[in-house]
Amino acid sequence: MSDPVIVVTGATGFLGRELVHHLLATEPTTRLALLVRGRDEAQAKARGAEVLRDRLSGEALAAAERRVEIVRADLERDNLGLDPATYAGLAGRATGVIHGAASVSFSLPLEQARAINVDGTSRMLDLANAAECSFDYIGTAYVAGDRSGTALETELERRPAVPQHLRADQARVGEAGARARRRAARDDLSPEHHRRRLAHGPDVRASRCSTGRSRSSPAASAGRPAGPMR
Repeated sequence: MSDPVIVVTGATGFLGRELVHHLLATEPTTRLALLVRGRDEAQAKARGAEVLRDRLSGEALAAAERRVEIVRADLERDNLGLDPATYAGLAGRATGVIHGAASVSFSLPLEQARAINVDGTSRMLDLANAAECSFDYIGTAYVAGDRSGTALETELERRPAVPQHLRADQARVGEAGARARRRAARDDLSPEHHRRRLAHGPDVRASRCSTGRSRSSPAASAGRPAGPMR
């Protein structure tokens, strides 16, 4: 295919699905390339197709399938696991990159979390840089605990003491994220950062705030369990 596309990651997650259907409904001429994991080509295609079939049928489904292509990819591998020709072709057609693939599991070992959340983001920045296109990043802001009522993000500024064994890991992850932001600025990608809010706890309501170029987007109700966006 040679048509221009917006490249989307994380399309099989609960927020990614919303994004795909929103783009299809509000931008009728836009074509999408969904980067989807899979043990083989058939599984990746099936996972991507299910995103469309989850809500569409008949002619609406057929029309969406004509506008959406599924690309088997792995954000943990160089060039997203694509062969050089496919990668170059994708970069040559991309008019924008929306990166939402991530693991939001709290139980992953640090290196596994970094592999997708930090290194994967760096590889998507590589693609946007090669395409010389816009880059939109979907991050996450959590409010968790056993309290009730309104929980403000600003309260996190008065954070409790962090156990010593976690401080080094937090520092490394924070520096990795800062490096990614500096690199985006250096490459003049002018990234947009969109944060989804997940609230956990009894009757907890998350109150959003925005900083810098980030934009908060509600994507889950209070108490909804977190899951991988990939």
